[in-house]
Amino acid sequence: MKIPYLVIKLNSLYLFILVLLVNLYPIAQRQWLNLSLLEIDGINLYSNLYLISGLLFPIIIFIISNTNFLIYKFSENKINKNSINNLSIFVISNLLILSFLITNYIIVFIDLCLNINNSLYTTQSFNLFPRFLIYLTITVFLLFNNSKIFIKKFILFIYVFISLLIWLKLNNILILDFNYFSKQLNFYSLFEIKDLNILNISYLILIEITYYFWSYLSYKNNLSDWKVIKPKRIDFYPLLIMLIFYLFMTLYYSQSITS
Repeated sequence: MKIPYLVIKLNSLYLFILVLLVNLYPIAQRQWLNLSLLEIDGINLYSNLYLISGLLFPIIIFIISNTNFLIYKFSENKINKNSINNLSIFVISNLLILSFLITNYIIVFIDLCLNINNSLYTTQSFNLFPRFLIYLTITVFLLFNNSKIFIKKFILFIYVFISLLIWLKLNNILILDFNYFSKQLNFYSLFEIKDLNILNISYLILIEITYYFWSYLSYKNNLSDWKVIKPKRIDFYPLLIMLIFYLFMTLYYSQSITS
């Protein structure tokens, strides 16, 4: 028996609701925080509301991405028979980049898991897991549709988990070292992103974009036939919707109370 889960197909209505949430939710969070400071001992309604509120947007991102950006359907493009030239360059480069991004995210996830328990944590904890082996495994799994979908779901789980850790840290509930997280996801300080939430969602966006292009290249029998038809405009529609959605999510974190 399958366990039912919430499915939200993005449309104009849901996008409008997201716009309202992005603008109004941070205000509500600030009010809950202010009211929690006035609470009498033993009454912690607003404190609980404020703490729970930090989970809403990570859960929204998980549900929306799992519903809309997991399995892509592209046009068959039977009219246009022009295939992509130099296909090997696009396939290999996209696969290697996506594998690199996912591997980095998994390594960071492992490091934070070890970091939660200070008695287990060492500054070289990530060396306990051979990076190349993870990279190779991810690369192979991305070649198969079922394992590719599983990896994407796992990445979404990692995002929610890291978002929760960041929320607890920023509210001084959990003491956690995010230095390794910042270095790995910030491409070794090439980009000056200091906000942990912005850094986390920016990295997820990179994975989402690369995953989208990989989904197109590996769609149906493209790889086995070694022929990919040039995309039509309609094939970029899911990418546009994805970018709009994550723009709203980034705007929320940019004005969040913990920014």
